[in-house]
Amino acid sequence: MITRHIKKNALVVTRNDLVYANYSNEPNQEKLMYAAMVVVRKLELKSNEQFNPDSLIAISAKNFAEITHELSHKKEVLTAAEQLLMERTADKALNRIYNRFKPMMMKIQVEGAQLPAKVPMITYCHYDPTDKIIFIRFAPEFYKYFYRIVVNKNDGEEKLIGYNSHELKHIATMDSFYAIRIYRMLIESKWKTSVLEVTIDQLKWTLDCADKYKTIDNFKRRVIEPAMTEINDKTNLDVDYENIKKGKSVVGIKFKFKYKANYRQKLIEDKLQALKTKILMRGEPYSDDGSHFKSPDREKYVKRIDTFSQKQIGFLVSCDQFLSDYGDYYAGSMTDDPVYSKKLAKDILATLLRNKPDILNEHKVIDFEYYVHCQCVNGLLNLKKDQTDDDGIKAIEDYDIAKEI
Repeated sequence: MITRHIKKNALVVTRNDLVYANYSNEPNQEKLMYAAMVVVRKLELKSNEQFNPDSLIAISAKNFAEITHELSHKKEVLTAAEQLLMERTADKALNRIYNRFKPMMMKIQVEGAQLPAKVPMITYCHYDPTDKIIFIRFAPEFYKYFYRIVVNKNDGEEKLIGYNSHELKHIATMDSFYAIRIYRMLIESKWKTSVLEVTIDQLKWTLDCADKYKTIDNFKRRVIEPAMTEINDKTNLDVDYENIKKGKSVVGIKFKFKYKANYRQKLIEDKLQALKTKILMRGEPYSDDGSHFKSPDREKYVKRIDTFSQKQIGFLVSCDQFLSDYGDYYAGSMTDDPVYSKKLAKDILATLLRNKPDILNEHKVIDFEYYVHCQCVNGLLNLKKDQTDDDGIKAIEDYDIAKEI
Protein backbone atom coordinates (compact mmCIF):
# COMPACT_ATOMS: atom_id res chain seq x y z
CA MET A 1 0.00 0.00 0.00
CA ILE A 2 1.23 3.50 -0.77
CA THR A 3 -0.07 6.81 0.49
CA ARG A 4 1.13 10.39 0.17
CA HIS A 5 -0.40 13.68 1.23
CA ILE A 6 -1.66 15.45 -1.87
CA LYS A 7 -1.70 19.22 -2.26
CA LYS A 8 -4.16 21.09 -4.42
CA ASN A 9 -1.42 22.45 -6.66
CA ALA A 10 0.10 19.03 -7.34
CA LEU A 11 0.64 18.29 -11.02
CA VAL A 12 -1.45 15.73 -12.87
CA VAL A 13 0.73 14.43 -15.72
CA THR A 14 -0.67 12.04 -18.33
CA ARG A 15 -0.04 10.96 -21.90
CA ASN A 16 -1.87 13.00 -24.51
CA ASP A 17 -3.77 10.02 -25.91
CA LEU A 18 -5.47 9.47 -22.53
CA VAL A 19 -7.15 12.86 -22.95
CA TYR A 20 -9.15 11.58 -25.92
CA ALA A 21 -9.84 8.07 -24.60
CA ASN A 22 -13.44 6.88 -24.53
CA TYR A 23 -14.83 6.21 -21.06
CA SER A 24 -17.45 7.42 -18.60
CA ASN A 25 -17.04 8.20 -14.93
CA GLU A 26 -18.65 9.86 -11.93
CA PRO A 27 -17.09 13.31 -11.26
CA ASN A 28 -15.80 12.41 -7.79
CA GLN A 29 -14.35 9.12 -8.98
CA GLU A 30 -12.67 10.98 -11.84
CA LYS A 31 -11.07 13.35 -9.31
CA LEU A 32 -10.06 10.40 -7.13
CA MET A 33 -8.40 8.79 -10.14
CA TYR A 34 -6.27 11.87 -10.81
CA ALA A 35 -5.45 12.25 -7.11
CA ALA A 36 -4.22 8.64 -7.09
CA MET A 37 -2.11 9.38 -10.18
CA VAL A 38 -0.49 12.21 -8.21
CA VAL A 39 0.36 9.75 -5.41
CA VAL A 40 2.11 7.50 -7.93
CA ARG A 41 3.93 10.44 -9.50
CA LYS A 42 5.20 11.65 -6.11
CA LEU A 43 6.59 8.17 -5.49
CA GLU A 44 8.13 8.14 -8.97
CA LEU A 45 9.87 11.48 -8.44
CA LYS A 46 11.24 10.69 -4.99
CA SER A 47 12.07 7.00 -5.20
CA ASN A 48 14.54 5.07 -7.31
CA GLU A 49 12.62 1.86 -6.78
CA GLN A 50 10.35 0.42 -9.44
CA PHE A 51 6.71 0.95 -8.51
CA ASN A 52 4.70 -2.23 -7.95
CA PRO A 53 1.49 -1.96 -10.00
CA ASP A 54 -0.26 -4.37 -7.63
CA SER A 55 0.05 -1.87 -4.78
CA LEU A 56 -3.07 -0.32 -3.33
CA ILE A 57 -3.22 3.48 -3.30
CA ALA A 58 -4.75 4.98 -0.16
CA ILE A 59 -6.34 8.44 0.12
CA SER A 60 -8.02 9.72 3.27
CA ALA A 61 -11.34 11.54 3.38
CA LYS A 62 -9.56 14.45 5.06
CA ASN A 63 -7.07 14.79 2.19
CA PHE A 64 -9.81 14.30 -0.41
CA ALA A 65 -11.74 17.12 1.28
CA GLU A 66 -8.70 19.40 1.16
CA ILE A 67 -8.41 18.75 -2.56
CA THR A 68 -12.04 18.90 -3.67
CA HIS A 69 -14.11 21.04 -1.28
CA GLU A 70 -14.67 24.62 -2.39
CA LEU A 71 -14.06 25.95 1.13
CA SER A 72 -10.46 24.78 1.03
CA HIS A 73 -9.97 26.69 -2.24
CA LYS A 74 -11.53 29.90 -0.95
CA LYS A 75 -10.06 30.17 2.57
CA GLU A 76 -6.52 29.83 3.87
CA VAL A 77 -7.62 29.19 7.47
CA LEU A 78 -10.68 27.07 8.26
CA THR A 79 -12.65 26.80 11.47
CA ALA A 80 -13.08 23.45 13.21
CA ALA A 81 -16.72 23.42 12.09
CA GLU A 82 -15.71 24.00 8.48
CA GLN A 83 -13.10 21.25 8.66
CA LEU A 84 -15.73 18.87 10.02
CA LEU A 85 -18.19 19.85 7.28
CA MET A 86 -15.57 19.24 4.60
CA GLU A 87 -14.62 15.81 5.96
CA ARG A 88 -18.27 14.74 6.26
CA THR A 89 -18.85 15.77 2.64
CA ALA A 90 -15.76 13.85 1.52
CA ASP A 91 -16.78 10.82 3.60
CA LYS A 92 -20.13 10.74 1.81
CA ALA A 93 -18.45 11.16 -1.58
CA LEU A 94 -15.99 8.31 -0.99
CA ASN A 95 -18.77 6.07 0.35
CA ARG A 96 -20.74 6.79 -2.79
CA ILE A 97 -17.73 5.93 -4.97
CA TYR A 98 -17.34 2.62 -3.12
CA ASN A 99 -21.03 1.71 -3.24
CA ARG A 100 -21.33 2.42 -6.96
CA PHE A 101 -17.93 1.10 -7.97
CA LYS A 102 -17.57 -1.11 -11.02
CA PRO A 103 -14.21 -1.95 -12.61
CA MET A 104 -13.44 0.74 -15.20
CA MET A 105 -12.37 0.21 -18.78
CA MET A 106 -11.51 2.70 -21.51
CA LYS A 107 -11.23 2.52 -25.27
CA ILE A 108 -8.19 4.23 -26.72
CA GLN A 109 -7.11 4.70 -30.31
CA VAL A 110 -4.11 2.68 -31.47
CA GLU A 111 -2.04 4.08 -34.33
CA GLY A 112 -2.56 2.06 -37.49
CA ALA A 113 -5.26 -0.15 -35.96
CA GLN A 114 -8.81 -0.40 -37.24
CA LEU A 115 -10.34 -0.73 -33.77
CA PRO A 116 -9.44 0.96 -30.46
CA ALA A 117 -7.79 -1.00 -27.66
CA LYS A 118 -9.81 -1.79 -24.55
CA VAL A 119 -7.71 -0.95 -21.49
CA PRO A 120 -8.73 -1.67 -17.88
CA MET A 121 -8.31 1.36 -15.61
CA ILE A 122 -9.38 0.89 -11.96
CA THR A 123 -9.83 -2.73 -10.88
CA TYR A 124 -10.26 -2.56 -7.09
CA CYS A 125 -11.96 -0.29 -4.58
CA HIS A 126 -12.46 -0.55 -0.83
CA TYR A 127 -13.54 2.05 1.72
CA ASP A 128 -12.81 1.91 5.44
CA PRO A 129 -15.58 3.98 7.10
CA THR A 130 -13.87 3.86 10.50
CA ASP A 131 -10.54 5.34 9.42
CA LYS A 132 -12.21 7.11 6.49
CA ILE A 133 -9.68 5.92 3.92
CA ILE A 134 -10.37 4.72 0.39
CA PHE A 135 -8.14 2.17 -1.34
CA ILE A 136 -7.97 1.70 -5.10
CA ARG A 137 -5.79 -0.28 -7.47
CA PHE A 138 -4.99 0.66 -11.05
CA ALA A 139 -4.76 -2.05 -13.69
CA PRO A 140 -1.14 -2.77 -14.74
CA GLU A 141 -2.03 -1.94 -18.37
CA PHE A 142 -3.23 1.52 -17.32
CA TYR A 143 0.03 2.70 -15.75
CA LYS A 144 1.77 3.46 -19.01
CA TYR A 145 -0.61 6.37 -19.54
CA PHE A 146 0.64 8.30 -16.49
CA TYR A 147 3.68 6.51 -14.98
CA ARG A 148 7.21 7.01 -16.34
CA ILE A 149 5.85 8.76 -19.41
CA VAL A 150 8.46 11.48 -19.89
CA VAL A 151 10.73 9.07 -21.76
CA ASN A 152 10.00 5.85 -23.56
CA LYS A 153 12.83 3.35 -24.07
CA ASN A 154 12.75 1.87 -27.55
CA ASP A 155 15.65 -0.21 -28.88
CA GLY A 156 17.94 1.22 -26.25
CA GLU A 157 17.13 4.83 -27.14
CA GLU A 158 15.08 7.25 -25.07
CA LYS A 159 12.50 9.41 -26.76
CA LEU A 160 9.93 11.87 -25.53
CA ILE A 161 6.28 10.88 -25.42
CA GLY A 162 3.58 13.50 -25.90
CA TYR A 163 2.23 14.39 -22.50
CA ASN A 164 0.33 17.18 -20.76
CA SER A 165 0.12 18.52 -17.23
CA HIS A 166 -2.11 20.71 -15.10
CA GLU A 167 -2.58 21.46 -11.43
CA LEU A 168 -5.06 19.20 -9.67
CA LYS A 169 -6.92 22.20 -8.24
CA HIS A 170 -8.23 23.26 -11.64
CA ILE A 171 -10.46 20.19 -11.91
CA ALA A 172 -10.93 19.45 -8.21
CA THR A 173 -14.11 21.45 -7.57
CA MET A 174 -15.91 20.73 -10.84
CA ASP A 175 -19.30 19.04 -10.66
CA SER A 176 -19.39 17.94 -14.30
CA PHE A 177 -17.45 14.97 -15.69
CA TYR A 178 -17.80 16.57 -19.11
CA ALA A 179 -16.23 19.81 -17.86
CA ILE A 180 -13.23 17.92 -16.47
CA ARG A 181 -12.67 16.07 -19.75
CA ILE A 182 -13.08 19.15 -21.95
CA TYR A 183 -10.73 21.17 -19.71
CA ARG A 184 -8.08 18.49 -20.15
CA MET A 185 -8.60 18.55 -23.93
CA LEU A 186 -7.94 22.29 -23.92
CA ILE A 187 -4.86 21.95 -21.73
CA GLU A 188 -3.49 19.20 -23.99
CA SER A 189 -3.71 21.64 -26.90
CA LYS A 190 -2.57 24.77 -25.02
CA TRP A 191 1.14 24.52 -25.85
CA LYS A 192 0.49 24.61 -29.60
CA THR A 193 -2.71 26.61 -30.11
CA SER A 194 -5.42 28.72 -28.51
CA VAL A 195 -8.12 27.23 -30.74
CA LEU A 196 -9.30 23.63 -30.61
CA GLU A 197 -11.61 22.27 -33.30
CA VAL A 198 -13.24 18.92 -32.67
CA THR A 199 -16.05 17.15 -34.49
CA ILE A 200 -19.28 16.38 -32.67
CA ASP A 201 -18.70 12.68 -33.33
CA GLN A 202 -15.18 12.78 -31.83
CA LEU A 203 -16.33 14.80 -28.82
CA LYS A 204 -19.25 12.46 -28.13
CA TRP A 205 -17.00 9.42 -28.50
CA THR A 206 -14.46 10.80 -26.03
CA LEU A 207 -17.16 11.77 -23.53
CA ASP A 208 -18.91 8.41 -23.99
CA CYS A 209 -22.24 9.98 -24.86
CA ALA A 210 -22.60 9.00 -28.52
CA ASP A 211 -26.06 7.55 -27.85
CA LYS A 212 -27.26 10.54 -25.83
CA TYR A 213 -28.34 14.09 -26.65
CA LYS A 214 -29.58 13.38 -30.16
CA THR A 215 -30.11 17.03 -31.15
CA ILE A 216 -27.28 19.54 -31.21
CA ASP A 217 -29.29 21.95 -29.06
CA ASN A 218 -29.71 19.30 -26.38
CA PHE A 219 -26.02 18.37 -26.57
CA LYS A 220 -24.97 21.98 -26.17
CA ARG A 221 -27.44 22.62 -23.35
CA ARG A 222 -26.54 19.47 -21.38
CA VAL A 223 -22.84 19.12 -22.14
CA ILE A 224 -21.09 22.10 -23.75
CA GLU A 225 -22.65 25.07 -21.97
CA PRO A 226 -22.42 23.67 -18.38
CA ALA A 227 -18.80 22.71 -19.12
CA MET A 228 -18.01 26.21 -20.38
CA THR A 229 -19.51 27.73 -17.23
CA GLU A 230 -17.46 25.53 -14.90
CA ILE A 231 -14.23 25.98 -16.82
CA ASN A 232 -14.63 29.76 -16.84
CA ASP A 233 -15.64 29.92 -13.17
CA LYS A 234 -13.27 27.37 -11.63
CA THR A 235 -10.10 27.06 -13.72
CA ASN A 236 -7.19 29.09 -15.05
CA LEU A 237 -8.74 29.32 -18.53
CA ASP A 238 -11.14 31.70 -20.23
CA VAL A 239 -12.98 29.76 -22.91
CA ASP A 240 -15.71 30.38 -25.47
CA TYR A 241 -17.01 28.28 -28.33
CA GLU A 242 -18.77 28.48 -31.66
CA ASN A 243 -20.37 26.01 -34.03
CA ILE A 244 -18.57 24.50 -37.00
CA LYS A 245 -21.13 24.05 -39.76
CA LYS A 246 -21.37 22.06 -42.95
CA GLY A 247 -24.26 23.57 -44.78
CA LYS A 248 -26.97 24.01 -42.17
CA SER A 249 -25.75 21.18 -39.96
CA VAL A 250 -23.47 21.64 -36.95
CA VAL A 251 -20.64 19.13 -37.39
CA GLY A 252 -18.15 20.35 -34.82
CA ILE A 253 -17.23 22.76 -32.05
CA LYS A 254 -14.49 25.38 -32.13
CA PHE A 255 -13.19 26.20 -28.65
CA LYS A 256 -11.28 29.47 -28.22
CA PHE A 257 -9.34 29.69 -24.98
CA LYS A 258 -6.50 31.43 -23.16
CA TYR A 259 -5.07 31.67 -19.68
CA LYS A 260 -6.73 34.21 -17.40
CA ALA A 261 -4.72 37.43 -17.02
CA ASN A 262 -3.96 37.02 -13.30
CA TYR A 263 -2.88 33.42 -13.86
CA ARG A 264 -0.69 34.44 -16.79
CA GLN A 265 1.06 37.08 -14.69
CA LYS A 266 1.81 34.66 -11.86
CA LEU A 267 2.94 32.02 -14.34
CA ILE A 268 5.47 34.36 -15.93
CA GLU A 269 6.66 35.69 -12.56
CA ASP A 270 7.22 32.10 -11.39
CA LYS A 271 9.20 31.30 -14.54
CA LEU A 272 11.36 34.38 -14.09
CA GLN A 273 12.05 33.25 -10.53
CA ALA A 274 12.87 29.74 -11.80
CA LEU A 275 15.43 31.23 -14.19
CA LYS A 276 16.98 33.28 -11.38
CA THR A 277 17.17 30.23 -9.09
CA LYS A 278 18.74 28.11 -11.83
CA ILE A 279 21.49 30.67 -12.50
CA LEU A 280 22.24 31.38 -8.83
CA MET A 281 22.44 27.67 -8.02
CA ARG A 282 25.29 27.43 -10.54
CA GLY A 283 27.13 30.14 -8.62
CA GLU A 284 26.81 32.65 -11.46
CA PRO A 285 26.01 36.38 -11.12
CA TYR A 286 22.39 37.46 -11.50
CA SER A 287 20.65 40.83 -11.30
CA ASP A 288 16.88 41.35 -11.42
CA ASP A 289 17.22 44.08 -14.05
CA GLY A 290 19.07 41.70 -16.37
CA SER A 291 22.25 43.79 -16.44
CA HIS A 292 24.37 40.71 -15.74
CA PHE A 293 23.55 39.50 -19.26
CA LYS A 294 25.33 42.62 -20.61
CA SER A 295 28.42 42.15 -18.44
CA PRO A 296 31.73 41.43 -20.27
CA ASP A 297 32.05 38.34 -18.05
CA ARG A 298 28.76 36.89 -19.29
CA GLU A 299 30.46 35.17 -22.23
CA LYS A 300 32.21 32.64 -19.99
CA TYR A 301 28.88 31.52 -18.49
CA VAL A 302 26.99 31.02 -21.76
CA LYS A 303 26.43 27.38 -22.62
CA ARG A 304 26.61 27.04 -26.40
CA ILE A 305 23.74 25.06 -27.92
CA ASP A 306 24.53 23.33 -31.21
CA THR A 307 21.26 21.43 -31.64
CA PHE A 308 17.93 23.12 -30.88
CA SER A 309 14.65 21.35 -30.17
CA GLN A 310 11.54 22.44 -32.05
CA LYS A 311 10.21 24.03 -28.86
CA GLN A 312 13.45 26.00 -28.36
CA ILE A 313 13.31 27.18 -31.97
CA GLY A 314 9.70 28.31 -31.59
CA PHE A 315 10.61 30.08 -28.37
CA LEU A 316 13.55 31.98 -29.86
CA VAL A 317 11.81 33.19 -33.01
CA SER A 318 8.92 34.52 -30.91
CA CYS A 319 11.41 36.77 -29.08
CA ASP A 320 11.73 40.26 -30.60
CA GLN A 321 15.16 40.72 -29.01
CA PHE A 322 16.44 37.57 -30.73
CA LEU A 323 15.03 38.74 -34.06
CA SER A 324 16.79 42.07 -33.59
CA ASP A 325 20.14 40.57 -32.54
CA TYR A 326 20.29 38.32 -35.62
CA GLY A 327 18.65 40.74 -38.04
CA ASP A 328 21.60 40.65 -40.47
CA TYR A 329 20.43 37.25 -41.69
CA TYR A 330 17.08 38.44 -43.02
CA ALA A 331 17.53 42.20 -43.53
CA GLY A 332 17.79 41.88 -47.31
CA SER A 333 14.47 40.06 -47.54
CA MET A 334 12.28 42.65 -45.82
CA THR A 335 9.30 44.29 -47.54
CA ASP A 336 7.01 47.24 -46.80
CA ASP A 337 4.52 44.87 -45.16
CA PRO A 338 5.53 44.62 -41.45
CA VAL A 339 3.39 41.54 -40.77
CA TYR A 340 4.78 39.62 -43.74
CA SER A 341 8.32 40.79 -42.98
CA LYS A 342 8.19 39.57 -39.39
CA LYS A 343 6.84 36.19 -40.49
CA LEU A 344 9.61 35.93 -43.08
CA ALA A 345 12.23 36.85 -40.47
CA LYS A 346 10.93 34.12 -38.16
CA ASP A 347 10.94 31.56 -40.98
CA ILE A 348 14.51 32.40 -42.02
CA LEU A 349 15.91 32.26 -38.48
CA ALA A 350 13.92 29.11 -37.66
CA THR A 351 15.45 27.41 -40.71
CA LEU A 352 18.95 28.44 -39.64
CA LEU A 353 18.36 27.28 -36.06
CA ARG A 354 17.12 23.95 -37.34
CA ASN A 355 19.71 23.28 -40.05
CA LYS A 356 22.72 25.57 -39.54
CA PRO A 357 22.82 26.87 -35.95
CA ASP A 358 26.62 27.14 -36.16
CA ILE A 359 26.21 30.12 -38.51
CA LEU A 360 24.26 32.03 -35.86
CA ASN A 361 26.55 30.93 -33.06
CA GLU A 362 29.62 32.11 -34.97
CA HIS A 363 28.02 35.53 -35.41
CA LYS A 364 27.16 35.64 -31.69
CA VAL A 365 26.82 32.67 -29.34
CA ILE A 366 23.10 32.29 -28.65
CA ASP A 367 22.57 33.11 -24.96
CA PHE A 368 19.34 31.20 -24.50
CA GLU A 369 18.85 32.26 -20.88
CA TYR A 370 19.14 35.91 -21.88
CA TYR A 371 16.26 35.54 -24.31
CA VAL A 372 14.19 33.75 -21.66
CA HIS A 373 14.74 36.75 -19.39
CA CYS A 374 13.75 39.14 -22.20
CA GLN A 375 10.58 37.18 -22.89
CA CYS A 376 9.57 37.13 -19.22
CA VAL A 377 10.14 40.86 -18.72
CA ASN A 378 8.43 41.82 -21.98
CA GLY A 379 5.58 39.44 -21.24
CA LEU A 380 4.87 41.12 -17.91
CA LEU A 381 4.99 44.55 -19.56
CA ASN A 382 2.59 43.46 -22.29
CA LEU A 383 0.17 42.02 -19.74
CA LYS A 384 0.07 45.40 -18.03
CA LYS A 385 -0.82 46.91 -21.42
CA ASP A 386 -3.60 44.29 -21.82
CA GLN A 387 -1.75 42.78 -24.80
CA THR A 388 -2.68 39.31 -23.59
CA ASP A 389 -2.56 37.66 -27.03
CA ASP A 390 1.10 38.53 -27.59
CA ASP A 391 3.10 35.64 -29.13
CA GLY A 392 5.94 36.22 -26.70
CA ILE A 393 3.63 35.78 -23.71
CA LYS A 394 2.34 32.49 -25.07
CA ALA A 395 5.89 31.28 -25.72
CA ILE A 396 7.06 31.89 -22.16
CA GLU A 397 3.87 30.40 -20.69
CA ASP A 398 4.36 27.17 -22.57
CA TYR A 399 8.07 26.79 -21.85
CA ASP A 400 9.27 24.78 -18.85
CA ILE A 401 12.29 26.78 -17.67
CA ALA A 402 13.27 24.38 -14.92
CA LYS A 403 13.54 21.44 -17.33
CA GLU A 404 14.27 22.77 -20.78
CA ILE A 405 17.00 25.42 -20.54
